Amino acid sequence: MKRIFIIVALLGATASVADRPSEADRIMQLEKDWIKAMQNKDAKALDKILAKNWHGQGSMGEADRDKLMQDVTASSLTEIKMGKMDVVILGDGKVAVCTGSDDEKSTYNGKDTSGHWLWMDVFEKQDGMWKAVRSQNTWIK
Repeated sequence: MKRIFIIVALLGATASVADRPSEADRIMQLEKDWIKAMQNKDAKALDKILAKNWHGQGSMGEADRDKLMQDVTASSLTEIKMGKMDVVILGDGKVAVCTGSDDEKSTYNGKDTSGHWLWMDVFEKQDGMWKAVRSQNTWIK
């Protein structure tokens, strides 16, 4: 009887762990939230995703956090199809790297930036919350 109880208890514990989103799932949700914030020109939502020291570089040049927050209104993301994302949690679980791609219809400062994009974002766990600290993207027209 004791053995059955232990097995049932272990199965229950496993099920409750499986129901919780993994750290990788949380990172992928942040990526989706980032896209939604850009589509909605929602600087407040973007503020929750970006670390104070965020820096990005890529096909449109380099940007710090303040510039990206301003660029929310300069860009238009009318359509997007996300590709597969891959998340790796590094070291002691406080750093994560997410790579992915998307196909989009977009403009930036009136210039057509539609096409296929490859990107990589680095997240750091700060005060228990994942924050984007670095980003890199490549525009493949």
